[in-house]
Amino acid sequence: MRSLASGAVLHIHTHTFKGTVPGAGRAYIQSSMHGSEVQGNAVIAELLEVFARTPPRGDVVLVPNANPFAINQKAGEYTPGRFDPTTGENWNRTYWLPTLGDVRRPRWPQLKQQAWSRLASQLRTRLQGDLPFGRRLALTLQSLAVGADYVIDLHCANVSARHIYTPEHCADAARYFQIPLILSIPATFDGAMDESVSAPWWTLWQALEAEAYPDLPPPEDLPRGYTLELGGQEVISREDARRDAAGILNFLREHGVVGGRAKKPEPAYLCRLEDYKVIHSRHAGHADYTAAMGVGVKKGAQLAQTLQFGPSPSWLPTLAEEDCIPVLHHSSAIIHTGSELLKVFTNVRKV
Repeated sequence: MRSLASGAVLHIHTHTFKGTVPGAGRAYIQSSMHGSEVQGNAVIAELLEVFARTPPRGDVVLVPNANPFAINQKAGEYTPGRFDPTTGENWNRTYWLPTLGDVRRPRWPQLKQQAWSRLASQLRTRLQGDLPFGRRLALTLQSLAVGADYVIDLHCANVSARHIYTPEHCADAARYFQIPLILSIPATFDGAMDESVSAPWWTLWQALEAEAYPDLPPPEDLPRGYTLELGGQEVISREDARRDAAGILNFLREHGVVGGRAKKPEPAYLCRLEDYKVIHSRHAGHADYTAAMGVGVKKGAQLAQTLQFGPSPSWLPTLAEEDCIPVLHHSSAIIHTGSELLKVFTNVRKV
């Protein structure tokens, strides 16, 4: 919770469903760490209805409005809820990277429980310290996710096609979310929630492999985090939320958290993080984003055209320098030279 100067108190509300099958996988799902990214809240509303009718096999924790302070930031009609207004930090870059390596070496299920217990203890200790609000919020959310095999962080991105950030060691499983654009990231840490889960477990797995640990699980059995980018900011669609929720449920079915048989995933397009490129505007003016997001274009195709006023109006094109899939573009049509214009998948592989 956070107490405001006015005396108002903001709370994080959690919804916990106890699984019907002991030992089934566990999931943690949160939304709106960034205040303007609200589609995930609609998705969690759909999941709440589903689980109220049919409880999951495994434990599930749902946290809508994970950052109520950011959601309540308004500047005119806009919600500038991406950065902490006090520190300037990106809310999704304030998580903590735990260390799981200092555990004994029993069989894998016991070792995993030891690591989770160590993580929970470390988080409790850190939360007792003197922390800025953003860091305290992130650690609180991490503590809610302890014990989850699958941590799913729901975001949005400017004006965007739906896409997924997945650890590269289990990218194939991400196809079960039924989102056709997959961004494969290495198990490194840059402060994000999904990385705070995937990176330490991958580090532990590599250490176990190096010492010939006899009960080593396959990498795809490690706890891991995903970030789902569910379209654009500042918009919400119940119809789309039903489809988004269906994809999450399909993933959870595949991993035994939800009952039923998962649908076989459709083909998807995979891009490595190093091949996810930013296109900066060479032209100041008013940008008309002409390329459809999520649809592949060939080298030389027009991605945008920018209106400039001089002696007479002119439209200046931005062309694709290589085959790519435009994924998102700047939220505003008003662009300065050097502004981030678009992000695109390159060197795409169909999976």
